[in-house]
Amino acid sequence: MRRALVAWLSVAGLLVACGLDESGLLSDSGAPDVSVDAPKIDPPDAFADTPDDDALDAAAADVFDLDAAQAACEAACPSPATCVAGTCTFDCSSDYSCQTAKITCPAGVPCDVRCTGTGACTGPIDCTQASRCDVACGPYACTKTIGCGGSSCSIDCDQNACGGDVTCNASSCTLDCGRDAGASYACLGKTTCTGDHCSILCAPDSCWQAVRCTATSSCDVDCDASYACQQTVGCGGGPSCDVTCGDNACTGDVTCDATGTCGVSCVGVYACYGKVTSAAQTSTLCCDGPVSCAGAVSCGQTSCKAACLGAGSCVAGPPSCSAQTCDLDASTCP
Repeated sequence: MRRALVAWLSVAGLLVACGLDESGLLSDSGAPDVSVDAPKIDPPDAFADTPDDDALDAAAADVFDLDAAQAACEAACPSPATCVAGTCTFDCSSDYSCQTAKITCPAGVPCDVRCTGTGACTGPIDCTQASRCDVACGPYACTKTIGCGGSSCSIDCDQNACGGDVTCNASSCTLDCGRDAGASYACLGKTTCTGDHCSILCAPDSCWQAVRCTATSSCDVDCDASYACQQTVGCGGGPSCDVTCGDNACTGDVTCDATGTCGVSCVGVYACYGKVTSAAQTSTLCCDGPVSCAGAVSCGQTSCKAACLGAGSCVAGPPSCSAQTCDLDASTCP
C-alpha cells in the first residue's frame, strides 16, 4: 500500500515539473495551447484491503469452536464410529452393516447414526445422552428400540424400518415414520415423544402401535395417511396439541389432555373409528371425513367446538359437551 502511494506522488510531481496540469500542456510563449488530457490517477485507498477486525475475530472463534468440538468428540466417540466436524458418526450405510451390536452415542457430544443401508443396525440405538442426535434408518433397518435426547433429535424411518419402540425426549423432536421417504410400514412399535416440542409424522400403514405425545410445549401428531396410527393416539401434557387423521387412520381412541388447546381433525374416510375425547381448556373436534368418528365424541372444560360435517359421520350420535361454552352446530370446522 505504501509503494502505491509513493508511486502516485512521484507521477504527480513529474506532471508539475513538466508544466502539465489536469487541463493539458502549458505554453510559455502564449501560443494557443494544444490540450492534452492527462490521465487521472486516483490516490490509493490506504484502507481498501484492511480486513474487518470483527470478521477476523468471528472466523477465529469458529475455528476454535470447531477444533474444541472435534477434540471433545475424539475423546468420547467409540470405535468404529468416527468424528466428522465434531459429530460422533456411526456410518452404517452399507447393506446389512452394523448388525447385532448395540449402538450407543457418547454423552455430551452430537451424534449422527446413519443406518441407511438395507437391513442395517439390527441392535438397539441409544442416543439419549448425546447433546443432539440424528438417526436415519434405511429399508428394513433399525429393527430394535431407538431412543434419543439432547437439544434436538430427528429420527427418519424408511420402508419397514424402525421395528421397535421409538422414543424421543429431546427439547425438539421430529419423528418421521416414512413420510419424507414416501415409504410405508415404518415405525411398527410404539412411538413416544416427551420433549418440549414434538412432531410425529406417520406415512401410510405406519405407526402401528400406540402413539403418545406429552411434549411440554407443543405436540403435532400427523396421521393424515391411509391406515396410519392403527392403535390409540394420546396427545397432551403441554399447552398445545393437534392431531390429524386420514383415510382409515386412527382406528383406536384419540385422547387429548393438553392443558391449553386441543385440535383433532378426522379428515379421511373412516377416520377416528374409536372414541374422540378432549379434556383441554379449549377444544376443536372436527369429524370432516365421510363415516368418520364412529365412536363417541366428547369434550369439556372452558370451551368446545365439535362438528360432524362428513357424510355419515358421528355414527355413535352427536358430540357431547360439558364445557362452559359449547358449539356443536358449526357449519365449518375448525
